[in-house]
Amino acid sequence: IGLSLLSNLTAYDFGYITLLQFIERTGNTISTMHQMQRYRGHFYNWYDTGSLVPLYTRYISSVDSWNLAGHLLTLKQGLLRIIDNKIVSQSFFTGLCDTLSVLTECIDQKEPLLKFRLDIEEKYPQLNTVGEIKDYSEQLETSFIKILIDLEPDEQAGTWVQKVLLQLSEQKKNIHSLVPWLFYGTAPAKFENLLRELPAVPTLKQITLIEQLL
Repeated sequence: IGLSLLSNLTAYDFGYITLLQFIERTGNTISTMHQMQRYRGHFYNWYDTGSLVPLYTRYISSVDSWNLAGHLLTLKQGLLRIIDNKIVSQSFFTGLCDTLSVLTECIDQKEPLLKFRLDIEEKYPQLNTVGEIKDYSEQLETSFIKILIDLEPDEQAGTWVQKVLLQLSEQKKNIHSLVPWLFYGTAPAKFENLLRELPAVPTLKQITLIEQLL
């Protein structure tokens, strides 16, 4: 469990999952942990993953408990930090390029994917606002789907195709949830002054403050 929690934190740091995915996965895991039986504060070593009932023979390990404690302390620092992180960072694009690199290795028709990845690497440093990131992400999704028409991915490559599409769709969901006004023609007049004060790519703390004011 501890390694899984830190894997999610690492995936977020590398841009493989979005801010909201990281928060959701972490929240779901912690919520489930609260439902699991313990002995004097220690988790049992084995549980049925469906019912959460401890499996026999029941036992605890103080060593494993300390390992979990260390993982949770590390996770805490990551959670404390994300409030000051931009809601979308450049790591999203570097993470997307990583996934594209793996896909390219799995497929024969490499040239379209190499050009696609090169375009991302050249353009994402020039994106200055969350609106530009939103528009470019949507453009990437459309362009990638067009590339797929001419590709013939096998089962392994198809898995990585789905991962690329998932990263793009989850980022769209992330932006839509945190800055929904970008998806409407104009923001309501009473919100204009508040929204104008936001930086080009706001942090989670700034978004939270705006929501409280609204």
